[in-house]
Amino acid sequence: MHLAILIPSFEKGGIERSIIRISKEMNRLGCKIDLLVVQINPEMKDLIDGPRIIYLSKPKFLIFFKFLLPRFIYFNLVSFWGLIRYLKKEQPDSLMTARNALLAIFVTFFIKIKTKIVIREPLHITSVLNKHSRFKKRLLSYSKSVVYKHSDKVIAISEGVSKDLIDNFNLSPQKVSRIYNPSADPVIKDLSNENIDHPWFKRDMPIIIGIGRLTEQKDFYTLVDSFSLVTKEKECKLIIIGEGPEKNKIETLISERSLEKDVDLIGFQKNPWKYLSKSNLFVLSSLWEGFGNVIVESMYLGVPVISTDCPSGPREILNNGDLGSLVLPGDTESLAKKIIKFLNSPDEFIEKSLRAQKESSNFLPSQIAQEYIRELF
Repeated sequence: MHLAILIPSFEKGGIERSIIRISKEMNRLGCKIDLLVVQINPEMKDLIDGPRIIYLSKPKFLIFFKFLLPRFIYFNLVSFWGLIRYLKKEQPDSLMTARNALLAIFVTFFIKIKTKIVIREPLHITSVLNKHSRFKKRLLSYSKSVVYKHSDKVIAISEGVSKDLIDNFNLSPQKVSRIYNPSADPVIKDLSNENIDHPWFKRDMPIIIGIGRLTEQKDFYTLVDSFSLVTKEKECKLIIIGEGPEKNKIETLISERSLEKDVDLIGFQKNPWKYLSKSNLFVLSSLWEGFGNVIVESMYLGVPVISTDCPSGPREILNNGDLGSLVLPGDTESLAKKIIKFLNSPDEFIEKSLRAQKESSNFLPSQIAQEYIRELF
């Protein structure tokens, strides 16, 4: 069983962590796993243990175009030629795309291969497209439809993503399989026990935590605004873990709300779980998701969860609110009230988190890897 996973730009993020967990566990079960990259973040590279990292090589003539073409086009040209070379030489049983699905499909028009092409869809596509102009939305929607049509299988990471693909992209239910992310990784239990060198954790004060890339999607603006309302009634602290393009705007908002002493942006952390496990409450404020990895990680570590009821993932994972609390996306006041309710009367939230911890076993890598093997080979 030989699987290649296409992810040309291997950066810091939830998709990458999920791919590491899937590939590591499948490798442990006897599969040969190749991670196909052009570039990889050194910190993420250190986390890969078992699977081979294959750098997609470029023909010599492409070097001439490096300084003539826009970086995006050159990067995709390198990925294209490198993928062709790899598939001709290695001929894996399956090629699963974690990113650049269009590239994988495009390659099949140029070479004949027996390799099964599987698209792993980590996003609620309709929510992503809705933020674009009408023209770009149609263009991206068409390209997605082409990708799905010419693939052999599509793996959706939640029922919400699966339903979106079937309802809005004319995919037959037989072509789409739902496989959740393997977010309840036993490795994080050990990592969560590491000590923290942060002064707030040495004080007897509630700590709220948010984790994710600092992007529009994660909507940390609503979290900061809600936290601003919370601090008017309760003394507490907010830690946000992650990096991203919205960092400066979030810092500006924190300053405007005079929260510099109460909110700490601590950037990307190789081990975010040591902070998560010692926090009192995890809050996910996203406008949309595909799944919601950190919700499951919080459940697994026994941390109460408040999440937006965004498409898609949170409602599924939290069993319609039985395993955690749900609020409407972008609703600052409702989120603030829910946080204040937790700070005043945490028992209900803790009871939910205890049930959630038991249910988190549904997301163990050992179980999820078996599902991937059944679908890919």
